[in-house]
Amino acid sequence: MSRTLLHTIALTAFTSATVWLAVHSQEQTFAQAPPAAPAGQAPRGGRGGAPAAPPTARASAVSDFTGYWVRIVTEDWRWLMVVPNKGNSDSIQLTPAGQAILNAWDPGKDEADGNQCKGYGAGAISRLPTRAHVTWQDDDTLKWETDQGMQTRLLKFGAPAQTADGSARTWQGVSVATWEPVAGGGRGGAPPAAGARGGPGVPGGFPAVPPPPTDDAAAALPLNVPPAAAGGRGNNQNGWLKVVTNNVKSGYLRKNGVPYSEKATITEYFQPMPETYGVRYMVVTTIIEDPEYLTGPLITSSNYKKLPDTNNGWDPQPCSVR
Repeated sequence: MSRTLLHTIALTAFTSATVWLAVHSQEQTFAQAPPAAPAGQAPRGGRGGAPAAPPTARASAVSDFTGYWVRIVTEDWRWLMVVPNKGNSDSIQLTPAGQAILNAWDPGKDEADGNQCKGYGAGAISRLPTRAHVTWQDDDTLKWETDQGMQTRLLKFGAPAQTADGSARTWQGVSVATWEPVAGGGRGGAPPAAGARGGPGVPGGFPAVPPPPTDDAAAALPLNVPPAAAGGRGNNQNGWLKVVTNNVKSGYLRKNGVPYSEKATITEYFQPMPETYGVRYMVVTTIIEDPEYLTGPLITSSNYKKLPDTNNGWDPQPCSVR
């Protein structure tokens, strides 16, 4: 066989191999590409595509708080079941400005000024002996209604809730809600370090308090108590609802005029308890920080019991100063 013929055969084989490799590579590329969207439709998100919409607060709920609840008053009867005597602020440490407001309390003036609901604001409503009806107003808003005082709280989730809308102050203020543990904590995570954004002792951050007490006693406690370990499966913060409220009107912590100011920040943790003998309970831990009228954070816990949806004693009553 001549050298020319061998050269021709070798060149043909090399060209064929090159063409086959090019075609095979193109087929692989098309096989990995996502299918084209039908006419008139936006392309579907895939690897590197547009992210899917985040789930709503309702869809990502870690606990179900809907239904009717009743506040169980097992402690503090003398402050909660009757209006305390004028000037009584037992267990609450007031600044001189706060003490002046307390001493000037006049229920007749509150009635004349249309301020009968000063003791039913966000700083006190979870403490009152009341029934609550919890529903979803929409997929990102929990509605908390009370029969005593006929108050309505809107607990708002998501980015829009984080933006101040400049609205007028109200008794219930603006409440931003998040499920605990928050995204990024995950199972097996740990609480942020003290002093860090969202860490212990930082307003609006991880609660620098021990697990909620099961009694009802009010106490002005410091916020330097180490928090319970968090993050793992079964830790005592899983399934909690956290609510931070601002933009409130100045109100009363107790109906006898113990005050909190417009500068107050109210942080609440709604903790569902395991069902016991067919009954569900919930603990609401409230932390009130008010630089104007309180000498330090005021921490209380309030117990609630789940009620049936009918024949549950729901009895709406207007606000009263008496």
